[in-house]
Amino acid sequence: MNDTRTIRIAVDAMGGDFAPGNVISGALDALRETNNRFEVLLVGKEQLIRSHLTSSGVERLSYSIVDAPEII
Repeated sequence: MNDTRTIRIAVDAMGGDFAPGNVISGALDALRETNNRFEVLLVGKEQLIRSHLTSSGVERLSYSIVDAPEII
C-alpha cells in the first residue's frame, strides 16, 4: 500500500525566544535538510512572517502561512 498523505506540522512562528526569525529559520532549515518530506504551516502575523522569508530558495520549500493576527 502506497500512502501518499502529506505530513503537516503547524509551527507557532510567534512563540519562543527571538521569534519569529529563529522559529522560521529553523523550520525552513528542517525542510531543506529533509528535502521537503513534510509541509510546515507557519502560524502567526502574516506580514511579519513574510518579512522574514527572504533567504534564497524559499519558494521551493513546502510551507504555507496561516494568518493569526492576535497573540495570546
